[in-house]
Amino acid sequence: MDYDIIFEELLGRSTSTGISGNVKKYYKGKCILVTGAAGSIGSDLCRQLSNSDVSQIILFDQSESGLFDLYHDLKLGNEACDIIVAVGNVCLSEDLEFIFKKYKPQIVFHAAAYKHVPLMEEQPGVAFRTNVFGTKLVAEYSIKNKVNKFIFVSTDKALNPKSILGVTKRIGELIIQKIQQSQSTCSFITCRFGNVFNSNGSVFPLFKKQIEFGGPITLTHSEVTRYFMSVVEASSFLLEAAKVGKPGDLLFFDMDKSVKILDLAQIMINYYGCEMKDQATVIKYIGLRPGEKLHEDSLNLNQEVNPTESPKIFKYKDPGVVGNDFMKNLIGLEATLKQGVSEELTQRILSMVPEYQANKFK
Repeated sequence: MDYDIIFEELLGRSTSTGISGNVKKYYKGKCILVTGAAGSIGSDLCRQLSNSDVSQIILFDQSESGLFDLYHDLKLGNEACDIIVAVGNVCLSEDLEFIFKKYKPQIVFHAAAYKHVPLMEEQPGVAFRTNVFGTKLVAEYSIKNKVNKFIFVSTDKALNPKSILGVTKRIGELIIQKIQQSQSTCSFITCRFGNVFNSNGSVFPLFKKQIEFGGPITLTHSEVTRYFMSVVEASSFLLEAAKVGKPGDLLFFDMDKSVKILDLAQIMINYYGCEMKDQATVIKYIGLRPGEKLHEDSLNLNQEVNPTESPKIFKYKDPGVVGNDFMKNLIGLEATLKQGVSEELTQRILSMVPEYQANKFK
């Protein structure tokens, strides 16, 4: 089955072919740090950067094997590109201290995050440690080491969040805004987008594997919808956003209309139908899991939206941090997490993100 055919049939548009020559010129001669480099978005980001005449790419990730594979893939594509492999954790000061001091990156793409909604509902402490406090630490080291631009990878799930993933990303956004307000040497830009089609752990490869095993395909609900973009669109968006974004911008990529996951399942069954063992049980409904929404909110819902110089990239007018207690609440949140997950966690979260549709923790 051809991934591009499925994507085009589902969304009614072709996949992106990458960034323009004008965007490539922006990166020429620059040293770039990519956290979460071994992930789906991070790795494609690095592939596009490796063909943009950068001076150096620093691949930073916890995954030793993922970095090893990515390094050799990049070298096969461009032997001359200067690539640094850095195995490390965004939550550890000593790992960041070494990388920032030694290589002095000019641009940071912060893609490292935990992203799976049901898993993070079960382990909120892990999600907060990486998505919130890891983000804060990388941002602080970026300022300390005179980085020019910091691009934070966020998600549509941060809008009116229902999940731990969504609320950790929203708090990450607010941290970025607060840090931007406190200094002017580094430009902090936040990029939101929806589900990345065919990324690691996403619904497309899951359905593909289920079909190959003869079914059934598991769907949470017959009416569930999501916004999609290709991996190349996601990485191209980030690369262009770094060029067009201004300090403090919250940007999103125009992904057109949302699509029904049932439609994706049916398109894939049409391609693989002969391999299904029992056509009567090809789809099994399992119900929405904790933290999941039936529909993700539109990325421009009830917010003022303005254009940028890129026709596919738009800017929110986000109210951001309201009041003077944000950093105090963040310290309180960290203390609560160190004591273990409890009912107090919900109240701590709501003090920072009142629109959070709280789940109760055991």
